[in-house]
Amino acid sequence: VIDNQSPYISSPFSLKVDPENYPVIAYAYVDGASNCLGVTYPPERVGGTPGPWIGDKIDCPVYNNIGLALNNAGLGFVVFGQYSNPSNTNIAFQQFTLNLPIILR
Repeated sequence: VIDNQSPYISSPFSLKVDPENYPVIAYAYVDGASNCLGVTYPPERVGGTPGPWIGDKIDCPVYNNIGLALNNAGLGFVVFGQYSNPSNTNIAFQQFTLNLPIILR
């Protein structure tokens, strides 16, 4: 199990590998009655010791369209839509190499 925040990870998801060869996954998951957007990655990616993957919540509720990109420095960019207005495109981006993501609304 990569992530234990939710008993149900809904689709879709987006998987990328950073420049240090660590995987990063952006995914939708069910949190109560909402679909939420999160990212998960191994703790070694941010200098931790091997163990359970780190999971970060980005936004709730979200529409099931997710795109993840990592730049050459390994900083993440996640593009997603929201149920309140699926035609709008939202972008969450990582500004520092400390952790992914940096934005939580």
